[in-house]
Amino acid sequence: MLGRILDALISTLRGKIMSLVNMIKRFTSPVYLQSTVVARVRAFFTNHFTIKPRNKRDYFTVFVWMISKRLVFMLCIIAGVLGLYYITIVNPVMSLKVDGVRTYSYNSVPLRFVSGKVNIRAKSGYIAYTGNVQKGKVTGEGTLRSKNGNLIYEGHFDNNYYNGEGKLYYDTEALRYSGGFVNNIFEGTGTLFRKNGSVEYEGEFLHGQKNGQGILFGSNSKPVYTGRFANDEVVYTDLLDLMTAEISKVYTGASQVYRDDNDFIVTMDDIDALYTVDSSVETLDDAISIDGIYVLKNVFDYQGKKYTSISELKDMLSDIEYEGNSNILLSEAVCVKKINQKRESQFEQISISEEEIYKNVFEVSDFDSDNSLYLYSFSSDGIRYTFFCADKYGRFDFYLVEKE
Repeated sequence: MLGRILDALISTLRGKIMSLVNMIKRFTSPVYLQSTVVARVRAFFTNHFTIKPRNKRDYFTVFVWMISKRLVFMLCIIAGVLGLYYITIVNPVMSLKVDGVRTYSYNSVPLRFVSGKVNIRAKSGYIAYTGNVQKGKVTGEGTLRSKNGNLIYEGHFDNNYYNGEGKLYYDTEALRYSGGFVNNIFEGTGTLFRKNGSVEYEGEFLHGQKNGQGILFGSNSKPVYTGRFANDEVVYTDLLDLMTAEISKVYTGASQVYRDDNDFIVTMDDIDALYTVDSSVETLDDAISIDGIYVLKNVFDYQGKKYTSISELKDMLSDIEYEGNSNILLSEAVCVKKINQKRESQFEQISISEEEIYKNVFEVSDFDSDNSLYLYSFSSDGIRYTFFCADKYGRFDFYLVEKE
């Protein structure tokens, strides 16, 4: 008897459940949605968006104007839909949490009032910044990443800029710079790295350039020059105050010596320069002042500006001392040789007869001294600058700095 009652109860419940399931299937079927729901929605909007009123009660009266109530209703709905789209898609007012950190779109309105640790999504949707903000401004410690997730910068921010101590990375995530920043620019004390990870420079920066005391490193991260820099360049005139023994301490990079009966010529390959001394002195270790510094560059840095042509130099260094042809000296022949080994120049290679008597020390027996160069010499602030060209009006390929 009890078994029959249970069977009847189960049969009744099964029938009710199947009826409910069939009803859900019917209401969610594409056919029902298209034929019933869509039709009703269309009828609702057709009925309410029919702007043409039927009688005076369908108008709002404002002064002498009569405005359709249905038109106002339609405009309110459109404004509401657009507003909802804006605050949910374009500029969301809601924040989500990613790894427990509040996450905002970069242009989210609430972000402007937030302080503390947040994530900020870039326009394309990835999390570009994780760190502190103050009233929506990126301020404090944080991390900036690229679209592919690589580090761009980590360190201190202030008012949406890199400010304070931080680390900047190459697009390969190799460290590019570690040190002080002011408004996204290297400033203060820092270390600059090459893409291969070797140290390039360690010292003072100003306006994003090497400025002040610093150490220049070779490709093996070993120091090659210690001294003063300005606008990313070695201050070559500082070397004029040094004796040869002192130069050997500040410059420790790759070097070669060329000598004949008159001169010692010592190259400083890692800073694109060389100097000459009187060869009548037995060794280069004696306290000998140097005659001049040749700079093997076709760009001249002066008072924060860079010059590449003689016409520019004439406008800037108006006090010209000499202009004309001159037979080439051994030091200048070595300059041409070094330049042509590193880059294209206006000069043809000059023949030098040399013999290596020690490692990187060459005895010169002869060179083609009949070659000539065109020179322009200027004086400024007690320094004579001589620029070497292949011909008149040409561009210079190197220059010499001397004390007057």
